[in-house]
Formats: sequence, structure tokens, C-alpha cells
Amino acid sequence: MSARSRSRSREGKDAKNPLLETKGLPRFQSIDVKHVKPAMEAILKSMREDFKSLEAALPKTSKPDYEGVVESLEKLRHPLSYSWGVVSHLNNVKNSDALREVHQAVQPEVVKAEMELSQSRVVFDALGSLETSALPESRQRIVESALRDMRLSGVDLEGSAKEEFKTMRLRLAELGTSFGNNLLDSTKAFEMVLTELKDVEGLPTSALAAAAQSYNQAQGGKSEKKTEATSGSGPWRLTLDMPSYLPALKHLKSSELREKLYRAFISRASTGKMDNGPLITEILKLRKRASAFLGFKDYASESLAKKMAPDLEAVRKLTGDLFAVARPAAEKELQELQDFANKKGYDGKLQLWDVAYWTERLKQEKYAYDEEALRPYFSLPKVLKGMFGIASKLFGVDIAQDDNAAERWHPDVMFFKVQDAGKDIASFFLDPYARPGEKRGGAWMDDCLGRSKAVGTKPVAYLNCNGSPPVGTKPSLMTFSEAETLFHEFGHGLQHMLTHVEDGECAGINNVEWDAVELPSQFMANWLYHKPTVDSFAVHFETGEPLPSDVFEKIKGSRIFMAASMMLRQLQLGDLDMKLHSEFDPEGPDTFLNVQRRVADKYQILPPLEEDRFLCSFKHIFAGGYAAGYYSYKWAEVLSADAFAAFEEAGLEDEEALRSVGRRFRDTVLGCGGGRHPSKVYRDFRGKDATVDALLYEIGAALWCGHWDRACQLLLTSNRGASALAAASAAFAAREYAQGLEMLPTDRSCKGLRALAMHLLLKKDPLEALRRALPAVLWGKLLATVGRVCWNRAVAARLSELAHQPMLGDLVWDQNAGEPRPLSHQDLRTGQWQLSDLILPLPRPGEPLLQGGQRLAMEAELQELVPDEDAPADCFPLDVSKILPRVRRIVSIPSDLGWDVVESSGGGVVDCDLARLTARADGEPPSSAARSQTPPGLALRLRCTLPRAESAEARRSGRAVRTLTTDDYGVK
Repeated sequence: MSARSRSRSREGKDAKNPLLETKGLPRFQSIDVKHVKPAMEAILKSMREDFKSLEAALPKTSKPDYEGVVESLEKLRHPLSYSWGVVSHLNNVKNSDALREVHQAVQPEVVKAEMELSQSRVVFDALGSLETSALPESRQRIVESALRDMRLSGVDLEGSAKEEFKTMRLRLAELGTSFGNNLLDSTKAFEMVLTELKDVEGLPTSALAAAAQSYNQAQGGKSEKKTEATSGSGPWRLTLDMPSYLPALKHLKSSELREKLYRAFISRASTGKMDNGPLITEILKLRKRASAFLGFKDYASESLAKKMAPDLEAVRKLTGDLFAVARPAAEKELQELQDFANKKGYDGKLQLWDVAYWTERLKQEKYAYDEEALRPYFSLPKVLKGMFGIASKLFGVDIAQDDNAAERWHPDVMFFKVQDAGKDIASFFLDPYARPGEKRGGAWMDDCLGRSKAVGTKPVAYLNCNGSPPVGTKPSLMTFSEAETLFHEFGHGLQHMLTHVEDGECAGINNVEWDAVELPSQFMANWLYHKPTVDSFAVHFETGEPLPSDVFEKIKGSRIFMAASMMLRQLQLGDLDMKLHSEFDPEGPDTFLNVQRRVADKYQILPPLEEDRFLCSFKHIFAGGYAAGYYSYKWAEVLSADAFAAFEEAGLEDEEALRSVGRRFRDTVLGCGGGRHPSKVYRDFRGKDATVDALLYEIGAALWCGHWDRACQLLLTSNRGASALAAASAAFAAREYAQGLEMLPTDRSCKGLRALAMHLLLKKDPLEALRRALPAVLWGKLLATVGRVCWNRAVAARLSELAHQPMLGDLVWDQNAGEPRPLSHQDLRTGQWQLSDLILPLPRPGEPLLQGGQRLAMEAELQELVPDEDAPADCFPLDVSKILPRVRRIVSIPSDLGWDVVESSGGGVVDCDLARLTARADGEPPSSAARSQTPPGLALRLRCTLPRAESAEARRSGRAVRTLTTDDYGVK
């Protein structure tokens, strides 16, 4: 009987068992725990019978072909892959004691059956004959990967070694499941119920509402009736689930309560019946032994055999390069945090449970926004609309919700169809909210069905998040971080759904090297820092008010806030993972906790607590597929940062360019699946290999911490340097630019600055991009530093030319609008505006007249330049009379600087001579006549006249200055 006829027979016999229906979408509402065991038994039996038939037929085939080997295996594996995938998915999102029990009972048989297939010598030999045949690249990759995986599954082992290897693999699967269950149970077991308002002081309204709702839900299963909790009066229930734990750690004023939560969190699953410690030791032992059976030195070497990274040294180099940047920057970040906390009244040294709290306070002071307060602007329906909009613009697909088209496992789950030119090409389920005790933590994408011509299926994905659920009648109001997580998982889904490969074994995410899998997800998250994208959905869910532009700029600037500390933490986890799987001997006297402490000594600036057992909850490497692969996040982050740079270089404001690059991204990164090596796919998209440079730009703060020699050279390699410095300067603006500007080097030995000077002379494009992107004060500081370090006549002339060009944000008169407006990137690209077109709006009463005169700040920097000793004293060619002030920064006006009004915004010329708007050398303000002729709010076009210094000595001597305010002019 053929596999197809046997499948029909089985479905007829067990028609009431929905897990035996392996075509179409899962019937989630019909699936019951009682269906699992009989369905799996029937599927496994059928698969084994079909496999025996295939093994018997292959040796009789004189020349096996791809369809007869690979596609036959794909077809006979499909029922198990599909139905067991549904069961495993439900175990993650609708966990119960009964489901967990049957899952644990069936899993060994599933693993055993898969190993029987992967250890078949007959299949291995048939695949080997295909390896030398003329196959398309994607199919050649499938054959090569299948042979590699079979070798890693022990196909070359014989006799007792093969059986022992199989036993170890079965045990490892059991241990991984037990690890995850212990973590889920341990997290579920902890609760902190608070009844006094003073205890929840500091918690935002959204967190209070969620805590009250959590209390009510927890009481729902108890027999005794208790008072209904409310957000205003409690009781409030806090848990170790992220939507509850993180807001508490960030906002609870009580350090004592934060400490209790923190200690509970770092010791999850580390004691009693739920202790994962013994499981970790056994997992590490079995992995090392199994790797030795396959001829590998350690498990890390085995893991890297399936990765994009060529070897362990490449991973160590990436980690070391980033550590060298991140550690010193993180130390400065922590010291700044300590100083801030002490300034605000905190007595003593910061403790580990204080860091998140004071980080949030410092973030709010620097950027003046509260992530919790922004929830109303990020309602889930609007975020989804914006996310689908960017997918449509970049990749040409349309996404529409159709909950009636599929059965769902929970009422909160949504179902969406993906269309290209009106044709259904894929679909996905979205499970957006946390359900403590039932749904595992974190966020992830999994495949329900993949694209396969042989099986006849289109891609279907599961997107799972643990966001904040709706409270009352309000929609789910997300934090910016939750929205970023949603974009991240959607990126994974896009790679699965937009594949154009029809061979199921390499379609979508199949056969993609693990350390390249995070590229699309991290790439998509970058779009949350693109203003037009955010503007498309970030509106107040009640008033319709858009997210204020200044708030978005603060969010964007805050991206590099504590960035080095966050990077250091990720590097720590990756290094710990690799050391456990390469250097640590689980059979020796050392312990995994000792390894954890040694790694912490290198990476953690604040030492960990003695009871820190976070490894017992590190599910990624013990139950999540990231063993000896956690570094993949940083590896893929390098790729994603470099990929996003391609869109920046094309122009984020250029819709046509975005569509063009987006289509190329879809056709390569998203479309090729695992049918082509990821390094080749990336070069197809980018035209080059990725470098760490773009990632370093994304943590712009680190570039300012002693790494300017490298930073300057990086600036010259990509236009991305412009946007990175712009983002960094936005962060410095919140600190009066002081720290960032002071970090610019003045050492002549800085090779990067010398290279920058050369590019200034040669008029290379990256410098033009910098001019367009940077505020004038930072641009001027950069020019001044180059001039100070690399002075000569040619450099000075080029500095003068650059200084006399319009800059980003300069105000010009818009004839169409009838009012001033700032110059945009597009204006600077067209080059239609000249310096003489710039205007200066008068400030509000009492404010300095030249508030924000960044050009004057720049001018002051340039005027302070002292040429080399061997340079003529008169070589300074800057015509500072062409440098006009602009808004946003308070500066002082040199006493011999005169302003002559030549035109007013209201039409005509204001009748004022030079003296009327000039501070006299003796410090007296202008005459009353001048004050009376200066209308309130008048935008003036000004001409600057400043005597040129005749010598270097005169330039060094400086000028007496005073600040003029609107009070001096009588402007009210």
C-alpha cells in the first residue's frame, strides 16, 4: 500500500482524531489531550512501514534520483512533522499537566523514530550517490546538509556505539523538556501579593491594572470567594513573568521589594524538585560524550559544523572585538548611573536590583519620556497596521486578518493571510499576550507548515509574544519594547513565509545556518527607529494625537542609552555558553557554577550575588536550540546592522529607492531560504561581506569612548557613519553635548583623523553625508578637530568651504508656505539653498537673542585653530563673515560682531543701521530707537560682519563677549 493510500485509510479509520488530518490548517478547537497518544502511535507506525518500503526499494534502483530519495523522505516525514509540531506548539502555548504528561510519554518514541531515519545506511548511501550528480544549487545544498546531519546523527557508528549514542540523544531530548517544564513551574510558583498602596508606589497605571487583573485571575480557581481587585485599591499580584517582573524592577520605589523580586528571579528552578542544576550537569556530560562519538573535540565544535561562523576562533574574535569596545564604555555608563543616583539622594553603592530602577530614572531625565506613559500611542491594532504597511512598501505583500479562516487555540489568537498581487501565498497565527502558567515566557516564531511542492503546502507560521494583554475595554497598549519584539518575530515570520524556494527541505528557515537566522528579525526591528514608519501607527488610541516628533527623537536617541552595558551582557551570555561547551569538563572537579562566576568576573562590573543561579533558567542553551550558539544573536546583529545600512545609503526618505532595495532583500535574504549559503546570499543582496562597523555605529556611545582612531576610519567606509553620529549627537544634546565633544581627540597621531582630513581634501561622499546628517555644532567641532590635528593650507581652505555651506536644520524662508522652515536632507541633496538664504527667528522674551546659534559655536571652534609652527601666520582663510547663527543653542556674541538687518520676513527692509543691532564694545545695549523698530516675533535675514584676525596671536587672544537677550531690544 502506498503512503498516500495508507494515509487516506488512516484518516477514514480515525476520522474523529484531528491530529491525523495532516492537510490544511490544524483543527485546534477540536484537538484534545486524549487524541495525542493514539495519533502519534498511528503516525509513527505508518512512517516506519513506509520507511522500510523505501529502504527496500532504494538498493534496487540503479541510479537513485532526487525525487526518489529526498522527496520520498520529505513526504513520509510530513505527517509526523506536522502533527507532532502541533502538539509541541500546544505544549508551549496551552500547557497543562495532562498535556505535559502525554508529551513527555510520546517524545522518546518520536526522537527514536527520527533517529532511525537519520541513521539509515541505505539512505545515506543513496544520498551519497546524489552528491556527485548535477543538481541545482539549492538541491545540492539539501543533499550535502542531509549527509552532514546524518553523520552528526551517528550514521557511521556501528554496534554498541550506535546504540549508546542513540540512548544519549534520547536522554538529551528528555532532559531538555524537563528543563523547560521546571522553569515554567518555578516561575509559576512565585507570587508577591501586595495590599498596601505604599508598597506599589512608583508602579505605572498600566502595571497596577495588570497586577490587579493577575490577582483576580489567580483567585478564579480558588474555592473561597475574595474581594475583586482594582488597580486603585488592590490587591496587586506580581510574578516573575516578564510583563510583571520588568515593570516592577524598573518602577517600584521600594528597594526591599525589588531585592526580593530580583533574588527570586536569578534563582528560578535552582532548588527542590524543580532544580535544574543536576539536569545541566547531565546535559553537558551527554553533549560532550556524544560529540566525542562523532569525532569532535567538544560540543562547540559539533555545533559550529552547522553554523555560518567557520570556527571557534572566529566567534572568539567577534566577542573579543566587541568586548574591547563595550567594557570601558559600560564602566563609564555605570559610573554615570551611580553619580546620578547619589545626586538624587540614593545613599551608598548601587546594588544589582537598583540598576534597572535608576537606569529608568536616568533615562527619563535625559530623554524626558516614560516608556509606560507612551503605551496609549502603541495600541496593538495600530502597531500591526504599521508593521504590515512597511512589509507592503518594502516587499510588495498585503496582509489581512481573517480569524474565521482558521481554528484558534485561544480567543486572543489572530489569523492573517499574506497576499502577493491578490494571490494567497502564506498565512500566520499571532498569539500576542502573556498567559502565566499556561504559556511559556519569551517570544518566538515557529513553523506550522512550510512551502513544499512535493507535499503541496504553503507556509503557515506561529508568531508568539508575551505582551501586555488588554485591560477592561481598552485594546492592548504596548510598550515600545513590546512593539520592537513584535517586529522582531514578524521578521522571522517573513523569512518563513516569503520564500520562493519550493523544495521543502530548504524553504523558508529550513537549512538556514543558525547564526544567520536572526538576520531578518533584527533587521525588521530597525524600522521602529524610522520616523515615517512609526508615524504610520503611533497615535493615541483615544484622541488620535500622533506621537510627538520630539518624543520620537528622544526614543531614537535613547537607543544608544546604556548600549554598551546591554552589549556587554549579551557578550557575557555568549561567552559563557561557549566556555561551557568547549573549555569546561563536566566530568572533572569543576562545576558549571564556577564557570558562571569566572565569566561574570570578566564581564560584570557589579559582581553577582552568591546565590545567582541564572544558568538554571537559561533555556536558550539547555532547552531552546542555542547550545554553543548563543553568540548567533551578535553574529546576526552584525549582518542586520549592515543590511539596514543598505536602506540608509539608498535614502530612507526615498520611497522608490526603498522599494528597490526592499525587493532585493526579499529576493535574496527572505527568498532564498537555506538553498544557498548565507554568506553568498548576503553578498547577493549587499554586494559585499558584512563587517562589524555598522553594528558599532548602532552603539554610537561606544565610539566616543576612547576609540576615535578606529571610529574616524569607520566613518569613511559607509554613509551609515552620518546617521550614527547624528543619533549619537542627539544623545549628547540631552547632556549639553559636553561629554561627547570632550571625547574628540586632539592627538596628531590619530590615523583616523588624518584619513578624515584626506577625505576632506578629496571631497569624498561620506563627508558630504556627514554634513547633511550632523547638527552644526557637532559638525563644526569635527571640522575644528581635523584642522587642529592636521593643519595645512589645503586643509584650511577645504574647512572654509565646508563651513560656508548650508547645514541640516538651518532656517530658510519658504515662499509657498509663507513662513520659515528648517532645511531637510532633501534640500541639502538638491543644493538649491545658499548661505545667504538663511534667516534667524527672534526668540521668546527673556531668552538670549541668538539662542541656539550653532553656527557661532562652530565659528568659535574654527577661529580657535592654531596652525602648525611652520605655517605662515596669515594662512587661516576662513571668511567668518559668511557664517550665520541658527536656532537651538545659547552662545555669546563677540563684542566686535555686527548684525545688519537686510530684509524682514514680513516683506520690505527694516530701517535699521548696523549700530542699532550691535552690542557696543563698552557693553551698553542698543538705543531705544533700535528697540522700537524691532517688531515682536520678526524673522530677520541677517548679514554678519566680523573683522578678520590678522595673526595667529590675535586669534589666540580671544574677544570680550556678552549675551544679548530680547529684553535688550524690548521685544515682548
